Amino acid sequence: MPCWRTTFCSGGSGQGAVSYTTTGRAPAAFSGGDFDSACRAATGSALHYLVFSLPSSAQGMLCFQQQTGGTSVSVGTGEQFYLSGERGLSKISFVPAYGFSGVSVIPFTGWAIDGRQFQGTVEVSVRAGATSGSTVRYATFGTPVQLSAADFQAVSGGSQPSAIRFDATPDQNAGRLYYQYVSPTKYSWQSNTTAAYSLAGDPALSNLTFIPKAGFTGTMAIPYTATCYDGTSYTGRLEITVQAPSVSASFTDLTGYSAQTKAAVDYLSSQGIVNGMQPGVYGPGLSIRRGDFCLMLYRAFRFDRGGTILSFADVPQDAYYAEAVNILSSLGIVNGTGTNRFQPNANISRQDAALMVQRTLRAAGMTADVPGQLSHADANQVTGYAQGAVTSLVQLGIYPTTDTGRLNPKGDLTRSDMAVLLHRTMTR
Repeated sequence: MPCWRTTFCSGGSGQGAVSYTTTGRAPAAFSGGDFDSACRAATGSALHYLVFSLPSSAQGMLCFQQQTGGTSVSVGTGEQFYLSGERGLSKISFVPAYGFSGVSVIPFTGWAIDGRQFQGTVEVSVRAGATSGSTVRYATFGTPVQLSAADFQAVSGGSQPSAIRFDATPDQNAGRLYYQYVSPTKYSWQSNTTAAYSLAGDPALSNLTFIPKAGFTGTMAIPYTATCYDGTSYTGRLEITVQAPSVSASFTDLTGYSAQTKAAVDYLSSQGIVNGMQPGVYGPGLSIRRGDFCLMLYRAFRFDRGGTILSFADVPQDAYYAEAVNILSSLGIVNGTGTNRFQPNANISRQDAALMVQRTLRAAGMTADVPGQLSHADANQVTGYAQGAVTSLVQLGIYPTTDTGRLNPKGDLTRSDMAVLLHRTMTR
């Protein structure tokens, strides 16, 4: 509860004070035991009943909850409340008025069970609730960020937010915010400025995931408006800072590789797409085989089966990559190498990987064909069938060039370049 009871203070002969503290418009719940203590301190006898003088409406109101979980009604002048029972004092709370902060002093007159009368006050200290500037902050080295309702509650200053609405969407150069994100092809929707996300119900705020765009570093910030259970609202800000990693979070053999490679490998690892060659070892310089690249694509996009499954003669049905190869084949992403063969154990070339990625983008309904001219020194080495794919991926900023800026289209795709290629593809 966002209210705290302080110790009872005796105010002298026949006097007593009961104190509570709350924040914003959070109710301060009364306790019959506190008033009984006040009565005993003032009269030496147990409490029978008491009557409140009502507070100023500018400060707040006293509410009585007639039934557990039921609605509350305002307390009227002269109403009697008892230590316990149907009209027990523990069913009363003070609800601060909107915008009020300070101390509300509520006088009361009580009667002990022996008939003696005493006077006292309830002093409710109300601290200002969140009104603006409530910032929720996250940090990542490029892996997805799952939002948490608890984090928004924690910066509410004691207010009771029920829903959050974002007043802008992320800059797409920084990344995207998804609801129920599973993969680039499986999510419910991208964030918008109309949906209100619930802290306790549906659509759940905690089902939102921010996917940083590959290569982005800096802080993504969007404003939000929080609506509280009492109908009030306040504004805040969501900030997600993306930093370039200096080391890999999962593998020890990426020393000397670029920050974008480390970020890409860790991203794929966080999504269960790559597992490494053995614990802590990724093998970034190793070539990747055709069957393994199909498995990576399949894990990345979580495709469902397409049309007719055409099994290749050299892809055993019990092979770990068989399902991936067969489903990609049913979607027209892979065609084999001729004579009903796929050559799953052969290393995949960079231009063939580009062709498969372009077809994957088409199957996912994403932009896949972008015209342009290749100006790289070895552009003439791209084979005709892969010319459109390599050109499109270069134009989209997906194709990983070599350290010297070359395409190296017929060279083997290494595991480090595979990570960069897929990371860029998945987060574009």
